[in-house]
Amino acid sequence: MRAGAAIAVPLSTTADLEDEHMNIRSFEIKVSEVALVTLRRRLEATRWPSVIENAGWQLGMDDGFLRRLIDYWRDQFDWRRQEKRLNGYAHYIAEDQGGSTHFVRFPGQGPAPLPIVLTHGWPSTFAEQLELAAMLANPVAYGGEPADAFEVIVPSLQGFAFSSAPTVFGTNLFTIAARWASLMTSLGFERFIAHGGDFGAGVTTALGLKHAARLYGVHLHYIPGSYRPPLDAGKDLLAEERAFLGAAAEWADSEGAYAHVQRTKPDTLRTL
Repeated sequence: MRAGAAIAVPLSTTADLEDEHMNIRSFEIKVSEVALVTLRRRLEATRWPSVIENAGWQLGMDDGFLRRLIDYWRDQFDWRRQEKRLNGYAHYIAEDQGGSTHFVRFPGQGPAPLPIVLTHGWPSTFAEQLELAAMLANPVAYGGEPADAFEVIVPSLQGFAFSSAPTVFGTNLFTIAARWASLMTSLGFERFIAHGGDFGAGVTTALGLKHAARLYGVHLHYIPGSYRPPLDAGKDLLAEERAFLGAAAEWADSEGAYAHVQRTKPDTLRTL
């Protein structure tokens, strides 16, 4: 899934997805040595463009920063150590006709933990939610009360980490939300809380719009700039609001090239 790549489909087409039962199995991260060797060779074979002196970030990626990043991934990053660390969590794969969804589960350490699903953003992964998930599942370990515990589910968006990529035209916020609802049903949770940030805020909002009866509530953070509150008919914007929209449009015009490509022609970048 690429940011902005989701294609809108009629909302009525997403409702049936929740009825599908998911088969759930345990999962262990095990990236093949061939994949790691191939990645290293690709890093070593980087074709560096010519550089305009002192351009910095004005024309795109800063050359010096990118070279340091490539050096780190090629010579310092220890995937096997990270793989071992990540495998310390309980990973699962949920499968149905729509593909497979990877998720991590944190059993609640309390008398009646509330189920909650945490959705990550773009271009991040489930890993950004692990620290928060641990705190929610075991509040006593962080100075809280057992009664405040949650049963935490951290899924990977379609095409991210170990979830299968979309294979049909029409994957969007609502179809992903329907998969989350189906996943929670398959796990035995009739009702739950939904939390998400960035792209995950969109998925969480879709859960609230289409699956409200299933939710105790939603919590959003890092809400994408495309979100706008409704404006009543005939009501004029305040000067501060017009200034904000002007600044946002100016930023998008000068810094938002990647977002426009991702939103309109995502496969162009994927095939480069």
